[in-house]
Amino acid sequence: MYILMSTVLASFSHWILAYVLCCVFDYKMIGIAIATGGYYVVRFALRLVFARCDKELSKHSVSLMDPRSWENLNEMHQYGFSTMTLKVMTWWAFDVFTQLAAFLSVRELAAQSILKNIGLLTFMIPVGLSGATTFIIGQYMGKGQIKIAKRVAGLCYIITMSWAFLSCLILYLFRGHIIKFQTSNVEI
Repeated sequence: MYILMSTVLASFSHWILAYVLCCVFDYKMIGIAIATGGYYVVRFALRLVFARCDKELSKHSVSLMDPRSWENLNEMHQYGFSTMTLKVMTWWAFDVFTQLAAFLSVRELAAQSILKNIGLLTFMIPVGLSGATTFIIGQYMGKGQIKIAKRVAGLCYIITMSWAFLSCLILYLFRGHIIKFQTSNVEI
């Protein structure tokens, strides 16, 4: 619950800070960048405070010096690396496309924007599933139930791959309708 509360409270602080920096002080994009950085700092601080105040969570927290902290590190790294790769590589790919867009003409930029929107729709569900699955896997690994953690990871893999295949199939079969929904410009 504290994760949701810290995210909501940090989001409010982000909105307020972004408004003040952009509209009151006219910092424009610099203001948005500062507000976004502030959001991450506030969210981290709130989560730290909420986690320390939660007595139930404190009962289960394990110090880094405890030998249990170093058990099953190989398996945790394998799952962590694959999850990190799933998230980060997609972000980097879209960031590279955004950087390359500076060299495009207006027509090509419009087409790239449509493709980026479609791309975001197709990968956000698998990214959300992987984030939720990582949390669940971490809980099972923390309880020492490695077999269940592996089953959950396998199930997530099947679901996300099925989503990817279904997304590709829908995009292929309905490509004309999808483009018409995005724009009526024939050139794009």
